[in-house]
Amino acid sequence: MSKTDDYARQFADLVIRSLENHTAPWTKPWKPGEVPAGPHNGVTNRSYRGSNFMNLLLTQQERGYQSAEWLTFKQIGEAGGKVRKGQKGTSIQFWKTSEPSAEQLAEDPAAKKRMQVFYFTVFNRDQCEGLPDPKPQLQVSEQWRHEKCEQLMSDSGVPFNFNGGDRAYYRPDIDQIFMPSKAAFSSPDGFYATALHELGHSTGHKNRLGRDLSGKFGSESYSIEELRAEFFSFMCGERLGIGHDPGQHTAYIKSWIKVLKNDPKEILRACADAEKICNFLKIERYQELEQNNVQAQQLTGQERRQGRPVRKAGAKTIDPLAPELLDDQIKDMKSRRKAEELAVAL
Repeated sequence: MSKTDDYARQFADLVIRSLENHTAPWTKPWKPGEVPAGPHNGVTNRSYRGSNFMNLLLTQQERGYQSAEWLTFKQIGEAGGKVRKGQKGTSIQFWKTSEPSAEQLAEDPAAKKRMQVFYFTVFNRDQCEGLPDPKPQLQVSEQWRHEKCEQLMSDSGVPFNFNGGDRAYYRPDIDQIFMPSKAAFSSPDGFYATALHELGHSTGHKNRLGRDLSGKFGSESYSIEELRAEFFSFMCGERLGIGHDPGQHTAYIKSWIKVLKNDPKEILRACADAEKICNFLKIERYQELEQNNVQAQQLTGQERRQGRPVRKAGAKTIDPLAPELLDDQIKDMKSRRKAEELAVAL
């Protein structure tokens, strides 16, 4: 069994246990402002993505961690802390596109880029001691989240038909979303959470992300699409602060368990697709947007004092797992051991 296969099996088992114990966070309703902060880096405050997000979320839940902050071994040391004795880290994945080398191109001029996976170990704040106090998590205002949801719905270009009676659904054959009126929902946030769930389904259209939307209710392909939509809905609820309503989707739990037992890698594909939906709809985490705004203001203010031209706002924080920062680390690790044997705490 390859390291990727082993990683997928362990991750799938973690998801299956949460589903069997009815503790999976995407199967429970969360009120606006009460969605637990998703896993994020304790130094940059940036959210982990895709499978790393879900893996760390379920790990902190299963182990009873109260913090959503995760750090590499190196970051912990640089912050003046240390990992408590006997604590075990959690592996996360980083995929990197590798260009063919000069030697490979000499042997095969048609050689193409290939994806390589690397594994890194992170620790939860609760596993450490001596760290500075955590950064406060900003509260998302109702006005901001509602305006953001309206903007997402409008920018999507997908028609919303509010003559859906008491049901909400997406019809790929005519590329329309059918919804009850806002008045049919107990709160505006409930309306937006449902609308964005259906908007997530609409990204599967052949002219967008092109997922299989042909499955009928009760079929395996239908269940797989719902798993992606539920992951996306939970991520969306956490990032925008609108909460999460699983509705009747808990009816798919048995189907999800069956799918993951038959093919553990389906959990990786589902998480990747959920992240693709977020990226396609340009859904960003409120905490990061505000952090970027503050940093941009600080940057422009500093440049005014120094008399240099002011840069446009939008400076981004540094992601410790960003490709441009990992290149040197990966080269160094490759020189010490084969890539498939990597399981290090940086």
